[in-house]
Amino acid sequence: MRMAIVVLNGISYRHELGPSQLEAAKQQIGVARGYDRLLRDKLRSATSEKFHDIAEFTSIYLNSRSAILSAAVQANGRIDWKRREHLEYCLALRNTFSLDAVNDEPVRIFAHKKTNGGFRAISKFGLKNRTAQLLVRRIMEYHFHPRDIQYTFRGVPTAISAIRERLMSGLVYYASLDIKNHFGSFEMKKLLNLLPLPKEWVERAVSGRLMAVEAGMTPASSDNLLTQARRGIPTGSGCSPIIAAYSISHLKWDTHPQMVLINYADNFLILCSDKALLSEGIGELKVVVAELPGGSFFLKEISSGHAKHGFEFLGHDISYSANGLSIRPGAPAVNSIYAKLERIDEQLPYGCAKYQAETTKELVLVGCQLLKGWISAFKASDHITEYEEAMLTLLSQSAGLPYDVIEKLYKGAAAKGFSTYSLKADPWDERWTS
Repeated sequence: MRMAIVVLNGISYRHELGPSQLEAAKQQIGVARGYDRLLRDKLRSATSEKFHDIAEFTSIYLNSRSAILSAAVQANGRIDWKRREHLEYCLALRNTFSLDAVNDEPVRIFAHKKTNGGFRAISKFGLKNRTAQLLVRRIMEYHFHPRDIQYTFRGVPTAISAIRERLMSGLVYYASLDIKNHFGSFEMKKLLNLLPLPKEWVERAVSGRLMAVEAGMTPASSDNLLTQARRGIPTGSGCSPIIAAYSISHLKWDTHPQMVLINYADNFLILCSDKALLSEGIGELKVVVAELPGGSFFLKEISSGHAKHGFEFLGHDISYSANGLSIRPGAPAVNSIYAKLERIDEQLPYGCAKYQAETTKELVLVGCQLLKGWISAFKASDHITEYEEAMLTLLSQSAGLPYDVIEKLYKGAAAKGFSTYSLKADPWDERWTS
């Protein structure tokens, strides 16, 4: 049968189903989503009202065939089109899904160079793993209550806006710190004590210890890379960010009128009114981070001092002096997006296999998506429209299309997100939740 495409909730899926089979599949998915919402409503009530049978509700949800099908379809929709599974595969997972099958699914491990010269192991998961991770994430969403200091799920611009406000209020001494090898520092025994999940789900869906890893194309040592990938919780997992944030939500940090703490992923920024208080805050933060549940964590200081000398945080260059407050995208982040857009010019004569584009218009649309995601990440910066206009001009020149045509494509494009790793100039472009 000829390959066909169906659109569900705005996402395209390939399939080889006949008309009646497709209608039956759509009905099954609709019913599964409805029952999934019902189960999650019950789970939300159980967690918010602290029922004694939360563990039972959790087990029922994780083993529900409707929840599995709903999660499989959603998780599949987040995979790049080239690697997205057929709709029939999602339907089959409803009946064949098991944690044993999850751990049998190959996980491709890639190495990406860090700014310090080392390598980070990035895991590329298949649909079975992604489905399990999404189910875990859905459970954790009802248990995770972010602290005021946490901005991971509020977005980089929100964190930058908060920094702007605090600097303007006179908190001009800063310290930038991050947790060394954050994801790799989680430990199985401590995770089991921390997470409100069944033991087998922590071992097989949260931890990377049992992954069926295999090395992708990598300049790093395969043995070292695969060992690193299995430590702690994997980078690239759909549930790792919320697991990490849940751990940080237990931070024993007391508020202080002349000192604030801002946390985004494994990055921390202290802002305070004087140097002595800053030193005290750094020492205190190192102690309480070391006490976080779920693993053994070490906080390292990146830089500290007066904001007039400038500092970098979440890809932004920030300084506050007599000339006023300046917040701009950092040079590595600017160079990163320019490199991506310039690559479009290089690919035009040869087609665009990498971005699954067959025409100049499709290729430029990918550039618009990348640019829109980048602008979204840096929209709290000063003069961001100037960057936007300059990059649209570059796209126009590269594609040989009028600026107004590029601008129209740009306005209609969906943003392709930039991760915190991209903001640090790491070449990994996918979201944590991809």
